[in-house]
Amino acid sequence: MIRGLILGGLFVLLLYLLLRYVWRTRPESPREVLREELSRRRAVGESATGMAERLRDVARERLRPVAAALADMREELPEDQRFTVRDDGDTLTVQAGERTIVVTHNALTVLLGEGPDADHAGREGGRRPLRDERYGIRVDGALEEHADLAGTVRRLASLIADAVAGRPGTAAG
Repeated sequence: MIRGLILGGLFVLLLYLLLRYVWRTRPESPREVLREELSRRRAVGESATGMAERLRDVARERLRPVAAALADMREELPEDQRFTVRDDGDTLTVQAGERTIVVTHNALTVLLGEGPDADHAGREGGRRPLRDERYGIRVDGALEEHADLAGTVRRLASLIADAVAGRPGTAAG
């Protein structure tokens, strides 16, 4: 009797293992394959979108002192020479006379390579690390990069002074 129970137990165990093997190796239906692929891609897309949003938040945070400096500069000018500043969140657009100046922070281009200068970030075989943050000033179609806030504010003051005085400024600084 014990021998029969042991043989019966082994038979049930072998039957269980055989069914488990057959279940795992059976071809999946195309519907299941598609469903799994879509859910995997959706998860990847959501994480990439989330990272882009976090980097936009970093750019917004880094541009706050620049916006404050621009507001101080604007108040310093006489009423008829004041420029306008449009805060688009992750960019600042300054309209001074006929000149448009766009100020950005490179948090997005550092990690994701987004934007019109995406090849610039990866030109040397890789993207710059986030700690190599820079401010970008785009004026007259040329992009200038500045490593610190003080240099960025100084260059903006120079460009705005040139625009208010009616002189064409140089793109290099």
